Amino acid sequence: MATSRMRPDTVYLSNYVGEVNNVASYQVTVLKKCCCVLGIGASVGNNGNQSNDGATLYIFDHGTTATSEDGATARSYLPYDEWAELTDKTPYWTLSDKGKDKIQKVGFEPELKVTRFFRRKKGTRRMWHFEVSAR
Repeated sequence: MATSRMRPDTVYLSNYVGEVNNVASYQVTVLKKCCCVLGIGASVGNNGNQSNDGATLYIFDHGTTATSEDGATARSYLPYDEWAELTDKTPYWTLSDKGKDKIQKVGFEPELKVTRFFRRKKGTRRMWHFEVSAR
């Protein structure tokens, strides 16, 4: 697995579940021992300051752990199409590039929308990971 120095972060991943009474509902998964590189800033334009925050999240196959918010339930990754069909999503987490899922690094304010992700299976198995981009 990737060394501990490469996995210092804890991140909240909020998977969009649907709407209840016109309010978005999310299932929050806590990802521990991952790497989240934040880029916090602002762009100055004609219309004033605009947020220019972004992040790249690295979720390693070996070493990163996923649990429910209370830590009682371990969660496993499931591809989005399979996850979306489930009635009980509790034991699983997923990644989607549909712009409704969110990530937030523990200890930092911005909650960012997941815009895309890649599966990286190069090199040794201990380095296989997901690379998630968010804005």
